[in-house]
Amino acid sequence: MVHFDRLIHLMSQFTLLAQSDTLYVNETHTMALIFANPITNAITGHSNFHFGYDSKSPSTLGLLQGHPGTDSNLLVLTKDGSAYSFALAYRSRLWEAHRFVNMGESIGNIGPKSPTGYLKPETEKLSKTGHVTQ
Repeated sequence: MVHFDRLIHLMSQFTLLAQSDTLYVNETHTMALIFANPITNAITGHSNFHFGYDSKSPSTLGLLQGHPGTDSNLLVLTKDGSAYSFALAYRSRLWEAHRFVNMGESIGNIGPKSPTGYLKPETEKLSKTGHVTQ
């Protein structure tokens, strides 16, 4: 019986981990996402979801709401070049109203942003054939 209880506990922990990248939202509550670096760009995959942030004076705060319908996703880019991706789903009852997003949750880095675009490492240059050379 003890082994069965441990198995159930482990399964519940794995379920929580698997769901940690899904943000559940609704139309009556605003979920606050707080990032380590200012948000420079963000987009949701479906109009049922809206993510707001201050694009004129970038800050670390983003606000998320959603409506019933198709599940979607959210992509957020921050000033340090980090990219974050979340699954979005509607839920009438919410368990959390805010989330501090750790830098370790980033799916990758597209490089720091400059006024004219995203910087690439100086060591990489494209040849005429489009291949990266050192």
